[in-house]
Amino acid sequence: MEEMKTKRCGKCGETKDVSEFHNNKKNRDGYEYSCKKCKIEYKRLWRKNNKGKYALHQLRGRLRKKYGVNTITDEMVNEYNDSIQNRKSQITEEIRDLLGEEYTGTPEERIKTRRRIERRKMRKIQIRDLCDPYLKKSLRKQYGINNIPEGLIEFKRASLTAKREIKKHKDLF
Repeated sequence: MEEMKTKRCGKCGETKDVSEFHNNKKNRDGYEYSCKKCKIEYKRLWRKNNKGKYALHQLRGRLRKKYGVNTITDEMVNEYNDSIQNRKSQITEEIRDLLGEEYTGTPEERIKTRRRIERRKMRKIQIRDLCDPYLKKSLRKQYGINNIPEGLIEFKRASLTAKREIKKHKDLF
């Protein structure tokens, strides 16, 4: 019969099964010094107490993913921050255009409004381009079924495209 391995946590002092510890090849026994719960709690507290460092760490990760390089220059960070700031100001201007200059809601209200506007834009794009999500939703409403066959989606797309073309050239008839 297989023997259960246990280990004592260096943080909380409890003896636990080794499945409660993360693997660490550098340690003699192959496991971390502290259990998963203590490690998670430590990381949560560290992120809370070091918000600036954590934000910078996240930013560097996003930049690594965007540019595909291991070393991030200050120029890359500044370019990324400028693009984010430009996007935020562009969205703010769009909200003001839609809601008027007198709009002075709380940050939460502004975020909700921004998300609502973004959803509307996505919906318009889906309708314009006849994307699958739009067509599936339309067919679900029309026929009341959840599993829409691919052929029916293509038929609906062709049908709507034809209707749009007819509408465009209506004056020729």
